[in-house]
Amino acid sequence: MSGRFASTHTAPAIAAVILVPAGCQSLPTYPWIDTETAMVHMSRRAEEVHTIAGRCGLAFTNERGETIRLDAAIAARPPDHLRLRAWKLGHAAFDLLLTPDGLWVQTRDEDLSSTLDVEEFLGAWTVAVTGRPTRAVTYEDDGGREFTVVGREEHGDGSRTVRCVIERSTLLPRRYTLQDETGTELYVLQLDRYRSFDGIAWPTRMTGRAAGRVFVLEMTNPIFNEETASDAFTPPHGAVRRSAWQPIPETSRSARSSPHGAPS
Repeated sequence: MSGRFASTHTAPAIAAVILVPAGCQSLPTYPWIDTETAMVHMSRRAEEVHTIAGRCGLAFTNERGETIRLDAAIAARPPDHLRLRAWKLGHAAFDLLLTPDGLWVQTRDEDLSSTLDVEEFLGAWTVAVTGRPTRAVTYEDDGGREFTVVGREEHGDGSRTVRCVIERSTLLPRRYTLQDETGTELYVLQLDRYRSFDGIAWPTRMTGRAAGRVFVLEMTNPIFNEETASDAFTPPHGAVRRSAWQPIPETSRSARSSPHGAPS
């Protein structure tokens, strides 16, 4: 999104949420003050999510247009624990685990791993669950329905730009992009079909795109803040440790002491 850069202001007290009438599934909306206040809103809202779990569906489409659909389950403890397991016809097909100790991937089909673009998906996932779109350096805001948080990541081969488009009325991330120095999009994650689950707004569909590959994750009834299995974030037998990948640094979130679980 092009537009002027918003000026910097001291964030005033958080404005009260405007609640929709009971019985309506519309998402809560927020009175607009400024971008800094919006970021505080998003961070505080994210702190209400301690765990996420549930069944989901995955679809992988490769560069040749071939699509594989899998049944899956997900468990997460934001921002740095995630387990995503998938099955095809009752047989394990894919197992991804992220912890502060690293990233493990186990799969019988490397095409699935490359279609997911694991490292880029994890960066985008962090954006979706933490309420911290990036270590922001600028905001782009033309006063329309959305504004954009822009940050920069340094890599050995140069810098990359992270952009997160946020809906102004609901303060929900809608689109995450990773661009190289020329502005070419390396990875895009679209977040949509948001629903409210006991006051927690969550995108029930995430669509990732990169280099002609498409990955879709759909959750129908995610469960939040419930204790599940104790071995959730134990590396599966035979999984390969890919890297010591780390998510976007935490800011005000503190370590959780309660046990959390994994997909069953």
